[in-house]
Amino acid sequence: VENGYKKDEILENMADIMGIYVPGYYTVDYKSDGTIKDFEPKGRVPRKVKRRWVKDVDKFKTHSVVLTPNTEFSNMFLIEISRGCNWGCRFCAAGFIYRPYRKRGLENLRETVVKGLKDKDKIGLIGAAVSDYPMLPELCELILAMDGKVSLSSLRADSLDDRVIKCLKASGHKTISLAPEVGSERLCGVIGKKITEEDILSGAEMIISNDILNLKLYFLIGLPAETSEDIEEIVHLVKKVKHRILKASKDKKRLGRVTLSINSFVPKPATPFQWHPFDDIKSLNNKLKIIRNALKKESNINVISDLPKWGYVQSLLSRGDRRVGRIILAAYRFGGDWKKAFRETDINPDFYVYRQRYFEEIFPWDFIDHGMKKEHLFAEYQKALG
Repeated sequence: VENGYKKDEILENMADIMGIYVPGYYTVDYKSDGTIKDFEPKGRVPRKVKRRWVKDVDKFKTHSVVLTPNTEFSNMFLIEISRGCNWGCRFCAAGFIYRPYRKRGLENLRETVVKGLKDKDKIGLIGAAVSDYPMLPELCELILAMDGKVSLSSLRADSLDDRVIKCLKASGHKTISLAPEVGSERLCGVIGKKITEEDILSGAEMIISNDILNLKLYFLIGLPAETSEDIEEIVHLVKKVKHRILKASKDKKRLGRVTLSINSFVPKPATPFQWHPFDDIKSLNNKLKIIRNALKKESNINVISDLPKWGYVQSLLSRGDRRVGRIILAAYRFGGDWKKAFRETDINPDFYVYRQRYFEEIFPWDFIDHGMKKEHLFAEYQKALG
C-alpha cells in the first residue's frame, strides 16, 4: 500500500495511460512448436500498447543528471542533441523505433551547455545520428568559445565536416571513430547503409589532414547475405584506409594506428532483420580468425572484437519471450554462469538464437505499436535478401 492505494489499483490506473505496459494484464498462449499462439489482454487494457513520443524535443532538455566518477563517461557532461534517425539501416533499432528524426534548437542547446560547463569541462554530444545535426559545426565552436571541450560518438563518413574535425582536435581528441559496418558496397546495399568506399577513404583523409592520426573503424560480421568475399573485403578496405593514412601523414613524421572493432551482428526486434537467425558461433570465430590472420603482419593495425559466445547471449536476450526469464534468473543464481543456466533450465536457447522466423509468426514484442508496420519491415527484409 502506498499513499492509500494498493499495488493492483496503481497498476490498473497506470494501464489506462497510453504507452504503459503492465505485463500481468496480458496472457500469452503458445503453440506446440513453441511459437506464440496468441497474446490476449485481460479486461479493458488495449490489445496493442501504443508508443508515446514527443514531437517537439525543444520543450524539455535531456542531459546528465547524476554526476559521479563511478560511470563510463565520468569526465564529461552528456547532452542529447537529437532523437531518432532518418537513415533506416536495416540492422539498427534506433532507425526504426525512434522515428521520426527530431532535433533541438541551437539556443536550447546553448543553455544546456552553459549548465554543463559549470560541472565539467567537456561536453559529450549524443544522438542516434549526431552527424546529421545541421548546426553541429556551430554547436562545437560554441562549446570551444566557452572554454569547453567537445566529444562525439562515431561519425558518418559521408557527412564529416572540417570545422567539426578541427573542434575535436582542439578538444584533445587523438582518435576519431567511423562506422563502415561492412567492407563491400554490395553488403552496404544489403544492410541499407548508404555510404561508399570513397566516402570512407575521403573521410579518413580529412581526419588525418587535421592531425588526428588514429582511426577506429566499426565492423559487423554475421550479417544476412554475407559471403566469404565480404569478409575479405573488410581486409581490403582496411588496407586501403591505411594507404590513405600513410599518404596523408607522410609529412607529419609520425604514424597513427587503425583499430578495427569487430562485433557479431545481433538481430534486433522491430527491424527488418528481426526474422534472421544469429550466425553460428563457430562460423563467427572463423571469420574473426581470417581477418586477424590477414592483418597480423600489417604494421599500425590493431584488431579487437567481441566474443561471439556473448553475441549468442545478446541474441537470446534480444528476441526472447517471457520464458527466457527463467534462464536469466538461473544465470543470476549461478553468478553469471550462462552455460550452467542453459543446462539447468528446460528452455532451449537455440530456439530463440538460431531459428529462422517467418512472416506469420507472432513475436513477443508485436503488442507494441511503434508506428512501423510489420509488412513494411518484412518487405525491407526481402529486399535485402534480393
